[in-house]
Amino acid sequence: MVEIENGVVTISFPKELLSSDTVLRFLDLLDLERTAKKSKLSRKVAWELSEEIKENWWKANKHKYCFCCTNFRA
Repeated sequence: MVEIENGVVTISFPKELLSSDTVLRFLDLLDLERTAKKSKLSRKVAWELSEEIKENWWKANKHKYCFCCTNFRA
């Protein structure tokens, strides 16, 4: 059930429906959305920044996940 009153949104559901971790991830997503709306970045610049971050992350971490790119021998 969703209620909106005095600028406050209240969402109610049975506790068994979602784990605490799932609820916390959902709240993190809402916080991220709030932050993104306040951002002055254009979509294009934000996309370019995300691509750069991903590229740098893969350069630094691919050895942990891509055994074909290492000298791994079973």
